[in-house]
Amino acid sequence: MAITDDQFRRFKDELDTIMCKFSISFPFWGVLAERCKFSLTENLIPTAGMTGDGHCMFNVNFVNELREKHREKYSKKLLFLVAHEICHFVFEHMDRREDRDPRRFNVAADYAINLLLHYQFDDKDYFIEGGCLNEKYKDMCAEQIYECLLNEDKENFERYKDKIIVDVICDGDGDGDGDGDGDYCDCDTDGDNGDGGDDADHDGNDDENGND
Repeated sequence: MAITDDQFRRFKDELDTIMCKFSISFPFWGVLAERCKFSLTENLIPTAGMTGDGHCMFNVNFVNELREKHREKYSKKLLFLVAHEICHFVFEHMDRREDRDPRRFNVAADYAINLLLHYQFDDKDYFIEGGCLNEKYKDMCAEQIYECLLNEDKENFERYKDKIIVDVICDGDGDGDGDGDGDYCDCDTDGDNGDGGDDADHDGNDDENGND
Protein backbone atom coordinates (compact mmCIF):
# COMPACT_ATOMS: atom_id res chain seq x y z
CA MET A 1 0.00 0.00 0.00
CA ALA A 2 1.42 3.38 -1.03
CA ILE A 3 1.73 6.35 1.29
CA THR A 4 -1.47 8.39 1.03
CA ASP A 5 -1.70 12.16 0.81
CA ASP A 6 -3.38 12.21 4.23
CA GLN A 7 -0.54 10.22 5.78
CA PHE A 8 2.01 12.53 4.23
CA ARG A 9 0.28 15.74 5.29
CA ARG A 10 -0.32 14.46 8.81
CA PHE A 11 3.29 13.49 9.33
CA LYS A 12 4.58 16.70 7.76
CA ASP A 13 2.40 18.71 10.17
CA GLU A 14 3.76 16.66 13.07
CA LEU A 15 7.30 17.22 11.85
CA ASP A 16 6.69 20.98 11.59
CA THR A 17 5.45 20.93 15.19
CA ILE A 18 8.59 19.09 16.28
CA MET A 19 10.76 21.72 14.59
CA CYS A 20 8.89 24.48 16.45
CA LYS A 21 9.37 22.58 19.72
CA PHE A 22 13.08 22.28 19.00
CA SER A 23 13.34 26.02 18.32
CA ILE A 24 11.53 26.99 21.52
CA SER A 25 12.59 24.38 24.07
CA PHE A 26 15.67 22.68 22.56
CA PRO A 27 17.35 25.23 20.26
CA PHE A 28 20.54 23.16 20.00
CA TRP A 29 18.60 20.38 18.29
CA GLY A 30 16.72 22.91 16.19
CA VAL A 31 19.96 24.18 14.66
CA LEU A 32 21.12 20.63 13.94
CA ALA A 33 17.76 19.69 12.41
CA GLU A 34 18.18 22.46 9.83
CA ARG A 35 21.13 20.53 8.41
CA CYS A 36 19.05 17.42 7.72
CA LYS A 37 16.55 16.29 5.10
CA PHE A 38 13.43 14.39 6.22
CA SER A 39 11.41 11.80 4.31
CA LEU A 40 8.58 9.33 4.83
CA THR A 41 8.84 5.88 3.27
CA GLU A 42 7.05 2.55 3.29
CA ASN A 43 9.67 0.03 2.23
CA LEU A 44 13.17 1.55 2.30
CA ILE A 45 13.66 1.02 6.06
CA PRO A 46 11.76 -0.89 8.81
CA THR A 47 11.78 1.82 11.51
CA ALA A 48 13.82 4.99 11.02
CA GLY A 49 17.16 5.66 9.43
CA MET A 50 19.85 8.20 8.69
CA THR A 51 22.42 8.44 5.92
CA GLY A 52 25.90 9.87 6.24
CA ASP A 53 24.89 12.99 4.33
CA GLY A 54 21.96 13.90 6.58
CA HIS A 55 18.95 12.24 4.96
CA CYS A 56 16.59 11.12 7.74
CA MET A 57 13.87 8.62 6.81
CA PHE A 58 10.88 7.31 8.75
CA ASN A 59 8.85 4.20 7.99
CA VAL A 60 5.18 5.21 7.77
CA ASN A 61 4.00 2.01 9.49
CA PHE A 62 6.45 2.43 12.37
CA VAL A 63 5.28 6.03 12.82
CA ASN A 64 1.65 4.90 12.81
CA GLU A 65 2.43 2.29 15.47
CA LEU A 66 4.09 4.92 17.67
CA ARG A 67 1.11 7.22 17.23
CA GLU A 68 -1.44 4.55 18.12
CA LYS A 69 0.53 3.10 21.02
CA HIS A 70 1.52 6.31 22.78
CA ARG A 71 -1.28 8.70 21.80
CA GLU A 72 -0.92 11.73 24.11
CA LYS A 73 2.80 11.02 24.54
CA TYR A 74 3.38 10.50 20.83
CA SER A 75 4.76 14.00 20.17
CA LYS A 76 7.46 13.44 22.78
CA LYS A 77 8.34 10.05 21.30
CA LEU A 78 8.60 11.54 17.82
CA LEU A 79 10.76 14.39 19.09
CA PHE A 80 13.08 11.85 20.71
CA LEU A 81 13.20 9.82 17.50
CA VAL A 82 14.08 12.83 15.36
CA ALA A 83 16.81 13.91 17.80
CA HIS A 84 18.15 10.34 17.85
CA GLU A 85 18.49 10.25 14.07
CA ILE A 86 20.13 13.69 14.01
CA CYS A 87 22.74 12.35 16.45
CA HIS A 88 23.78 9.62 14.02
CA PHE A 89 24.45 12.34 11.47
CA VAL A 90 26.28 14.91 13.58
CA PHE A 91 28.35 12.26 15.38
CA GLU A 92 29.32 10.79 11.97
CA HIS A 93 28.54 7.21 12.97
CA MET A 94 28.55 6.03 9.37
CA ASP A 95 32.19 7.07 8.92
CA ARG A 96 33.26 6.03 12.40
CA ARG A 97 31.90 2.52 11.90
CA GLU A 98 34.81 1.77 9.54
CA ASP A 99 35.12 -2.02 9.12
CA ARG A 100 33.23 -2.94 12.29
CA ASP A 101 30.19 -5.19 12.25
CA PRO A 102 27.35 -2.87 11.12
CA ARG A 103 24.63 -4.34 13.32
CA ARG A 104 26.72 -4.42 16.49
CA PHE A 105 28.11 -0.91 15.91
CA ASN A 106 24.61 0.41 15.30
CA VAL A 107 23.49 -1.04 18.64
CA ALA A 108 26.54 0.53 20.32
CA ALA A 109 25.79 3.92 18.74
CA ASP A 110 22.17 3.69 19.86
CA TYR A 111 23.23 3.03 23.45
CA ALA A 112 25.49 6.11 23.37
CA ILE A 113 22.84 8.34 21.78
CA ASN A 114 19.95 7.26 23.98
CA LEU A 115 21.90 7.86 27.18
CA LEU A 116 22.82 11.34 25.95
CA LEU A 117 19.19 12.15 25.09
CA HIS A 118 17.91 10.54 28.29
CA TYR A 119 19.83 13.13 30.31
CA GLN A 120 19.28 15.94 27.81
CA PHE A 121 15.47 15.74 27.91
CA ASP A 122 15.25 14.64 31.56
CA ASP A 123 11.78 13.13 31.11
CA LYS A 124 11.13 9.40 30.78
CA ASP A 125 8.12 10.09 28.54
CA TYR A 126 10.45 10.96 25.65
CA PHE A 127 12.30 7.64 25.50
CA ILE A 128 10.84 4.97 23.20
CA GLU A 129 10.47 1.76 25.17
CA GLY A 130 12.37 -1.13 23.63
CA GLY A 131 15.29 1.03 22.58
CA CYS A 132 18.88 0.60 23.74
CA LEU A 133 19.39 2.16 27.18
CA ASN A 134 21.78 0.98 29.89
CA GLU A 135 23.44 3.11 32.55
CA LYS A 136 26.56 0.93 32.53
CA TYR A 137 27.54 2.65 29.28
CA LYS A 138 27.36 6.17 30.76
CA ASP A 139 30.12 8.52 29.49
CA MET A 140 31.22 5.99 26.87
CA CYS A 141 31.36 6.64 23.14
CA ALA A 142 30.07 4.25 20.48
CA GLU A 143 33.51 2.71 19.88
CA GLN A 144 33.96 1.93 23.58
CA ILE A 145 30.50 0.42 23.84
CA TYR A 146 31.19 -1.62 20.72
CA GLU A 147 34.22 -3.17 22.41
CA CYS A 148 32.08 -4.01 25.42
CA LEU A 149 29.55 -5.71 23.15
CA LEU A 150 32.35 -7.65 21.47
CA ASN A 151 33.39 -9.00 24.84
CA GLU A 152 29.89 -10.26 25.51
CA ASP A 153 29.09 -13.84 24.78
CA LYS A 154 28.13 -14.05 21.10
CA GLU A 155 25.16 -16.26 21.82
CA ASN A 156 23.87 -13.74 24.36
CA PHE A 157 24.13 -10.88 21.87
CA GLU A 158 22.32 -12.88 19.19
CA ARG A 159 19.58 -13.68 21.69
CA TYR A 160 18.75 -10.10 22.69
CA LYS A 161 19.64 -8.10 19.56
CA ASP A 162 16.29 -8.85 17.91
CA LYS A 163 14.34 -7.82 21.02
CA ILE A 164 15.46 -4.19 20.91
CA ILE A 165 14.33 -1.43 18.58
CA VAL A 166 17.17 -0.08 16.49
CA ASP A 167 17.22 2.18 13.47
CA VAL A 168 19.30 2.03 10.31
CA ILE A 169 22.45 3.96 9.52
CA CYS A 170 23.83 3.81 6.00
CA ASP A 171 26.48 5.42 3.86
CA GLY A 172 24.59 8.19 2.10
CA ASP A 173 22.73 6.99 -0.98
CA GLY A 174 19.38 7.68 0.58
CA ASP A 175 18.13 10.31 -1.81
CA GLY A 176 14.84 9.03 -3.15
CA ASP A 177 13.39 10.39 -6.34
CA GLY A 178 9.71 10.02 -5.61
CA ASP A 179 8.92 7.53 -8.37
CA GLY A 180 5.20 8.21 -8.38
CA ASP A 181 4.03 5.11 -6.50
CA GLY A 182 3.86 6.89 -3.15
CA ASP A 183 6.63 4.84 -1.50
CA TYR A 184 8.83 7.88 -0.86
CA CYS A 185 7.77 11.38 0.23
CA ASP A 186 10.03 14.31 0.98
CA CYS A 187 8.92 15.82 4.31
CA ASP A 188 11.24 18.81 4.55
CA THR A 189 9.48 21.73 6.19
CA ASP A 190 10.04 23.76 3.04
CA GLY A 191 9.68 20.88 0.58
CA ASP A 192 6.84 19.27 -1.35
CA ASN A 193 5.57 15.70 -1.51
CA GLY A 194 7.84 13.52 -3.63
CA ASP A 195 10.65 16.02 -4.18
CA GLY A 196 13.77 13.91 -3.73
CA GLY A 197 16.20 16.84 -3.55
CA ASP A 198 19.94 16.66 -2.95
CA ASP A 199 21.56 15.69 0.32
CA ALA A 200 23.96 18.07 2.04
CA ASP A 201 27.52 17.15 3.04
CA HIS A 202 28.66 17.37 6.64
CA ASP A 203 32.13 18.09 8.00
CA GLY A 204 31.55 18.25 11.78
CA ASN A 205 33.40 15.87 14.08
CA ASP A 206 31.82 16.04 17.54
CA ASP A 207 31.34 12.80 19.46
CA GLU A 208 28.63 11.62 21.87
CA ASN A 209 30.40 13.09 24.88
CA GLY A 210 30.64 16.58 23.41
CA ASN A 211 34.33 16.31 22.49
CA ASP A 212 35.85 17.68 19.32
